[in-house]
Amino acid sequence: MAIILLAYPFLVYFGIQSISAQWICLLMLVLVVTRYRLFKTSGKNTPPALKLATISAVILFALGGLFDSQWALKFYPVVINLSLAAVFLYSLYKPPAVITLIAQLKEKATPSMLSYTTKVTQVWSGFFLINASVAAWTIFYQQGQYWLIYNGFLSYLLCGLLFAIEWIVRIQYKKRHETEVNP
Repeated sequence: MAIILLAYPFLVYFGIQSISAQWICLLMLVLVVTRYRLFKTSGKNTPPALKLATISAVILFALGGLFDSQWALKFYPVVINLSLAAVFLYSLYKPPAVITLIAQLKEKATPSMLSYTTKVTQVWSGFFLINASVAAWTIFYQQGQYWLIYNGFLSYLLCGLLFAIEWIVRIQYKKRHETEVNP
């Protein structure tokens, strides 16, 4: 299922050239709901981002299917990025921040760790907002291949790059603040 969702831009780009957007919307609606139900039945707590993204995607694909809209299909990456940005930004307003929650799964919270993870949550929030903006821009650009290249490759590459940079920075940060964790 994850492979299909990651291959989404290719499915849309090549799919709308041969079948109705309505059928692709229906397929995506089924996949998104199935992913959510599988996660719910796994016994794990459902992350707020998954809930919001699922609700948003269901509305988007239901409307896209109803109106046979290619636009709805192309807005999915925008909706996902805005959903993630909303959850991350909300967690800054109502702590603990998302990255803090993730970090606390592996290590004890310290004042410097809380400060650091709050800043990382801010960076990811900005990334998701910028990514949503660029994804939206590609929708309105005349050549559909720009939408495919950005949403099917570049956005994943940028996300991975940000993750790698943050990992390197985190290692350096932990070294500088080691005495706080191990006095």
